[in-house]
Amino acid sequence: MRSGLMLAAIAFLALASCSKGPQAPDQTAPPAPAQAAPAGPVVEDAEKIPFDRFRGKVLVLMLGVVGCGGTDRMYTQLLDLRKEMTQGVEFLRIDYQQSVAETKEYYKEKPPTFAILGDPSGKIGDSLPSQAMPTLFVASKWGEIRYTGGLKHEALKKMVDALRDELKPNPANFFKDQVLGKGDMLKGFKLKALDGNEFSLVEFCKDAKGILLVFAGTSCPHSQSGMKTLNEWYWDYKNAGVNIVAVNSKEDPDKTREVYTEMGISFPVLLDGDGKVAGIYDIDAVPTVFVADAVGKVLLRTLWNADAISQEVDLLLGRIKPEDRQVFDEEGTG
Repeated sequence: MRSGLMLAAIAFLALASCSKGPQAPDQTAPPAPAQAAPAGPVVEDAEKIPFDRFRGKVLVLMLGVVGCGGTDRMYTQLLDLRKEMTQGVEFLRIDYQQSVAETKEYYKEKPPTFAILGDPSGKIGDSLPSQAMPTLFVASKWGEIRYTGGLKHEALKKMVDALRDELKPNPANFFKDQVLGKGDMLKGFKLKALDGNEFSLVEFCKDAKGILLVFAGTSCPHSQSGMKTLNEWYWDYKNAGVNIVAVNSKEDPDKTREVYTEMGISFPVLLDGDGKVAGIYDIDAVPTVFVADAVGKVLLRTLWNADAISQEVDLLLGRIKPEDRQVFDEEGTG
């Protein structure tokens, strides 16, 4: 009899718990994972970041593209970092405009040790606050992106530690990349252009009202899109006194020449074969754009943001007033 009563009580409690509606999450305590994070690599197509899968853990997310040297370098660093960061943190790579078939083929030779998402439609990459590649994003346990930028080993560990310790969402824990940026002076350099002629940065600033300097890459879809946009602006800006110049780092000159000739790029493209210039500018992702005044003072550094770039040039040229400046929500902007 007693065992019968006990079974009836258990059944009643089970039915009662099923009848309850969803409970509002408690924002004062670390959220429990909605479902367990994957134990091993997951290669799948997706159209949005599955934050619920990682809920309750800090998420280190990389947006990249197969075939990009910068993506490969950051991916290698993340594989090493994952060995150091095991408690309360997950890693995820998103391959922009890559199908499952393409990603699986690529990873045959380089088996991943964390989740990989193909982004065939580009919806994930387009939804992120920066479309430069590769770009690192760090999200809190609540799925809020708190950092956008490059990979700095020690800085990343400090970020992860701070976000792991959160008991509720803390607006103070938003991090910015400490790189050469707004208020700094452009660093001088001399590089050869695609036509073989050598140019110095000073030449582009001389007798100009300003300069728009873009670090680009032929293997990044967003970089190619950005170069096309800059090409559309080129003659208007040049006639108004703002020069546009691109720098391509660690890429084959013949491939670079072929890609930009086919695109009909009108402005100078300089070749930074050993990546030294990209290094002194702290370039982790392309396209990264600098808008500077006539003396080379940086007015804007942004991981491609067309609205922010055009606004800064318009401010420089006096086409709009400072009080009409808009703020663009992009953590990669400095």
